[in-house]
Order: sequence, then structure tokens, then C-alpha cells
Amino acid sequence: MVGFSAPLALDASASSAEPHAPARTRSRSHGIAGAAARHFPNFSPDLVVSIPPKLGQTDRFGDVRAEIAQRIPTAACASALRQIRVVEGYRQMARAQRALAARGCFSATYPLHGRSVLLIDDVVTSGGQAHDAIRALKAAGAADVRFVAVARAAGTRTGYGAM
Repeated sequence: MVGFSAPLALDASASSAEPHAPARTRSRSHGIAGAAARHFPNFSPDLVVSIPPKLGQTDRFGDVRAEIAQRIPTAACASALRQIRVVEGYRQMARAQRALAARGCFSATYPLHGRSVLLIDDVVTSGGQAHDAIRALKAAGAADVRFVAVARAAGTRTGYGAM
């Protein structure tokens, strides 16, 4: 099974995460964890995985994954994906171009036989990266992958459903 959910707004009404975490990390992790709970209420992932950074860039989601894993007792945070191909000019492409260009950009870093995965990102533009990340996780043996994001870029489709 694969689930997809975007856009998702931050829910400021619930309690904040660990007080020592940076405010931006708490805000993102809170929004993503809340969105996952709302859209996938009976889902207990084994792993929390994020869209990986570009080659040579810092992983901006490491703290967010850890915060979410603390909120979801059955989940561990993991860097289970890596980017294996960079698409030059990706940010300047139209949505349809991005969706095609993202194919084959990610691979899993280790086997995920039978594991359930919550895949996270901050913003969805075309969904191309999410689709390819899900493809890589499934190819590594993940049994169930759900995707959540905090926001969507203007003009992208809304809602959630099977991918």
C-alpha cells in the first residue's frame, strides 16, 4: 500500500516538541507528525524517512525525523534514501518536467523487507520526487509507504490517495 497526503498545514493548537530543539525543527516536525496522524490515523510506521538532500548538501531533515520518531512510539528515524542523480535546473522546470526528470533520482541505502515507512518532505511541487522516493523504498522491499508534507507549492493538486 502507498498513501499520499499533501498539502498539510501546521497545527499550532497541539503541544510543542522537545523544548531544546530549534523552533523551526519543532514546527516542521509538529506539522508533519500531526498531518500523518490526521490522514493516516491507524498507521504505525517502522521508520520515518525523508526526501534525501542533494549530493554534497547537508541533511536538513535529520532533526525533524528524530522529533517525529519520538512522537510516534513505533518509529525509528532513518536515512534510508540517497540521491543518486542530480537534475540540473530542476527548480526552474515546470511541474510536468519535474515529474519526468525526477524518475530514477533516488535509491534505498539498505533493504526494507516488510517494513512500513512514513516518508516526509516540507513542500511538494510536482510530486515527482515523492513518487521516485516511494518507488525506491518499495523496490527495497517496503511493504507500506505513506507520504506527508507540510505544504504544497501554489498551483499543485490537493488531497491524498494511492500513488
